[in-house]
Amino acid sequence: MGKVIENSDRGLTINKGLAWTIVTALVAAGVWVGTQTATMSSGIDDLSDELDKLSLQISSEAGKRDQLAIRVRNLENKNAARDANYSHFSKRMQDVQTQLSENNRLLRELLQRAQMIPTR
Repeated sequence: MGKVIENSDRGLTINKGLAWTIVTALVAAGVWVGTQTATMSSGIDDLSDELDKLSLQISSEAGKRDQLAIRVRNLENKNAARDANYSHFSKRMQDVQTQLSENNRLLRELLQRAQMIPTR
């Protein structure tokens, strides 16, 4: 076997076997880099799709959360109004009860006075 690389007046020269090995290695490296790039690109597209789906899901969940917060606020407002109505109703019932007690007291007084008056 002769020299693989020679130094001559024209520069470095290599024999055919080494040249084919270098060309084959460069083609194989190019194919490998292309495959890796395609795989990464596909993975990036998949991740981008997943991110878009999650973004939509998050925005819909935020909308649902806002709707629930509005419903809770409405229920709290209704509850506060109902509490105020019950408080007012309770006060009115106490007033009626007080008035009934006063009426009963007056009726007893009248009854006692009527019993004190002699009948003919």
